[in-house]
Amino acid sequence: MHADLIDWRQGHGFVGTGPALGRIVSHLAARRTGAADPAEPTGILTHHLVQDEATDRFVARLLAATRAMGGAGVRWVTVDEAFGLAP
Repeated sequence: MHADLIDWRQGHGFVGTGPALGRIVSHLAARRTGAADPAEPTGILTHHLVQDEATDRFVARLLAATRAMGGAGVRWVTVDEAFGLAP
């Protein structure tokens, strides 16, 4: 688990933008410094069965922001790629 977007201790809602981005950036930094495998994708857990509108908005904004970068430094992978199942 790298970036869990759900606050499991307080109501099962979105953890908030700051904590969510902090979790993502923390794993990206660990990859860059060698504290984590640099080839390992950064996982973002959405928990679609419990996520709320705030989680949906965050994910939509994150996708829009990374797409606007035009592929510079960001590559979204499929589940199969993330788990090494892609041919």
